[in-house]
Amino acid sequence: MQGDAQSFRPHDHATREMAFTVVMRAYHYVDTEELDEEEAKEKPVAEQDRLEEIERLIRENAGFMQQMVPNPTLGSLAGEWTILGLARSGEKVPDHYYKTYYQNIVEEVQKLMPATASKAEGRLDRSKGTEHSRLILGLTSIGHDIENVGGYDLRLALADMNYVSIQGINGPIFALIAFDSLGYDIPLDENAKSQTTREELIDFILDREIKGGGWALGVNPDEPDPDITAMAIQGLTPYYEKRADVQKAVDRGLDWLSAVQDNSGGYRSWGALNAESVAQVIVALSGLGIDADKDPRFVKRGQSAIDALLSFASVEGGFYHILAGEAGNGGAAPGEVDAMATDQAMYALVAYQRFLEGHNTLYDMTDQTSSSLLKGR
Repeated sequence: MQGDAQSFRPHDHATREMAFTVVMRAYHYVDTEELDEEEAKEKPVAEQDRLEEIERLIRENAGFMQQMVPNPTLGSLAGEWTILGLARSGEKVPDHYYKTYYQNIVEEVQKLMPATASKAEGRLDRSKGTEHSRLILGLTSIGHDIENVGGYDLRLALADMNYVSIQGINGPIFALIAFDSLGYDIPLDENAKSQTTREELIDFILDREIKGGGWALGVNPDEPDPDITAMAIQGLTPYYEKRADVQKAVDRGLDWLSAVQDNSGGYRSWGALNAESVAQVIVALSGLGIDADKDPRFVKRGQSAIDALLSFASVEGGFYHILAGEAGNGGAAPGEVDAMATDQAMYALVAYQRFLEGHNTLYDMTDQTSSSLLKGR
């Protein structure tokens, strides 16, 4: 939890993130002990044992997440990422949970979409197209029509390439993931100065590659970042076998991710080993059919990317952003179960489980057989 200038201001108005963190703390306080040295040196477990471990964590965290987020709504916390992880896990979730989410979404969309002095009609946010992309993924995962949500087509804002790209590389990455999640057409926007196409989205991502491989936020960053590199790979994955330039860029990104992997099997972002970075790498590898637990490129001193992610799991549910005793990086405090870390770890485990079991990738939702969107497609 952080406030203005990365400082916590207890007398300021409470944000949603602050409120969620307080709930987490009230529910869940654990004294964290260092792992036994011999335990940390254990070899990777057998494949069947690993799958059972993954399934257990998914099952336990599905229940934990529903307890922590009883009223899901639009948002990067307690919102679409929670819904996506639950829906793609295949775990049992009461019908009323998704119904509550959808009702909340319709209310939020109808409140936010009308034009204001600072933004155009049909946009959830003045400059963040990822609000639309994230919502498309959440609704698609539970089979809802994204072309009529409270009377609005969620795709239309993303048809304007200027709007998609104004927030930087995140915009095109997640617009591409969202459109490809169910093979959605990109509508024509006659008022857009630049019409969005899949080729434009791909080329934007490729153009932002850092020399030597990898991606990061910003226009001309000096060093790649593991989270953004993994996300860029996730967006480009459907085109890996179709375009040679995509394949080369993805391979360079994979080489960089392998080279910077920590001896724990994890990844550092903003100076700290954290759950979210390795979670994004696992999603990227699983989408490409690379085993994040066994591929030698992603195992360091016997510790795989999967080993690293599992080390952030709390025995009482949820995942730590950073382990106790490690240096923080401005996010949730070390040793504290965190909502964002839990969401990302959950869907990373789901992505890996789907890889092991030969199912569609996390973001390929053409297996969403209950979806009304599949009718006529």
